Amino acid sequence: MTTINSASALFEVGRLSRPAKLRAWATPLSWPRRLRLAALAADAGALAFSMTLATLVWTRGRDGLHLAHSSLTPTMVAVFTGLVWLLALGLVDSRRLTVMGAGPREYRLVMVASVRALGAVAITGWVLDLDVSRLFLLNAFLVGGGLLLTERWLLRGRLARSRARGENMVPTVVVGGQDDVAPMLKQLESNPAAGYRPIGVCLPSGGGSGLTVVGLPRIPVEVLAGMLRPMPRAAVVVAGGVSDPEVARITGALEGSPVEVMLVPRLLDVPGQRMSFMQAAGLNLVRVTLPQFEGFRYAVKRSFDVLFAGAALLALLPVFGVIALLIKLEDGGPVIYRQTRVGLRGETFTIHKFRSMHLDADKRLAELRAFSVGAGPLFKMEHDPRITRTGAFLRKHSLDELPQFWTVLRSGMSVVGPRPHLASELDAFPQHALRRLLIKPGITGLWQVGGRSDLSLDDAIRLDLRYVENWTLGEDVSIILKTVRHVLLPQGAY
Repeated sequence: MTTINSASALFEVGRLSRPAKLRAWATPLSWPRRLRLAALAADAGALAFSMTLATLVWTRGRDGLHLAHSSLTPTMVAVFTGLVWLLALGLVDSRRLTVMGAGPREYRLVMVASVRALGAVAITGWVLDLDVSRLFLLNAFLVGGGLLLTERWLLRGRLARSRARGENMVPTVVVGGQDDVAPMLKQLESNPAAGYRPIGVCLPSGGGSGLTVVGLPRIPVEVLAGMLRPMPRAAVVVAGGVSDPEVARITGALEGSPVEVMLVPRLLDVPGQRMSFMQAAGLNLVRVTLPQFEGFRYAVKRSFDVLFAGAALLALLPVFGVIALLIKLEDGGPVIYRQTRVGLRGETFTIHKFRSMHLDADKRLAELRAFSVGAGPLFKMEHDPRITRTGAFLRKHSLDELPQFWTVLRSGMSVVGPRPHLASELDAFPQHALRRLLIKPGITGLWQVGGRSDLSLDDAIRLDLRYVENWTLGEDVSIILKTVRHVLLPQGAY
């Protein structure tokens, strides 16, 4: 492990010795500033278009603008609305770097700003005795809100692609004990979309000779602040194993700098909406709301399942017909494959899929199990000889799973949930993993968008349990959208 004693020496080590990238960080238009300016320009363009369209609809309709000041025109109202809207997007921090590209929060903030902006315009019109067209406000909200969400989605995709190439990353130093630093480094490097690139480690309590991280220098606490302060954007992740005085020492040295300091909670799979901070008798505590597995939220989830599955079945009927014809033409066997799986509270149900294997597939399973590359008891084979030609295409694009929408309507499954397993597979699962049976299994889930057959058994269990205890309807919609992308750009599916 290399020890760095000065900020200048750090830039001579490994991946940081890139003069071009250092110059980019030193210029006034660093990538964080360029990203914010791009979002501002995109927001302004979306609002300008929506205001123009809403004004044209207003002025050509029967509604009018009635005001004592005859000099005020619909165009002026549109410009005022656009400026208020643009300001609202900034006031809710929707263009903050930690928000952009980080989950559904960005989209939620955009919609919050939109509602507040148009509400402010409506209130202003009422106070000034303006008869601002409700059609104008409605068109502005629908068109403007849609365009804002679209351009933010496009910016997010561009940012994700650049980060996959190692660009537009926040230089990050991981602080903690040796046993805590290594797992955190692994998580950061395996999730480039988060935008944090480890550039070094800091072990305040000493040690580190056995740390198996190649190419990352060890940075003493004494030079940490001086090294990070000159950067336009940097981060410190306190992974654990650090005493409170040491954390206070680090944060105190970084006060007034653009460095982002993050503390890794021990409850890694508990999301923010289930945690709240409180003070009691001088103690700073984190209150964790226990998960519930019944009630109104689950009634809403079931309603969403029925509506979504019904709409999907109707929309996909032509696709179903083509797939059924291809399966029949290949070997004349049955189109639908039925299998018993374990579902809610351990009850069994029948799953429906398009048949993708030869008719004797189940009989040949035992002889092929030695070639499985699946996680633990899960059987996966990269070139499974039992799969038909049509089945290979269906599996690659997850089309074999489309009949499961019928299983959803029959109440055996949910659209989003844990992976449905065979009873024989669950027998090999650890006891704590059976909490996944507290909700219905899903056609898709975190396992589908998180790696599929590339996941280890422990990672697959962790994702399932994380979803079971922390799901939200907004997350379900996000998972469905990510699944569509994975279907169009398949990986890890065999």
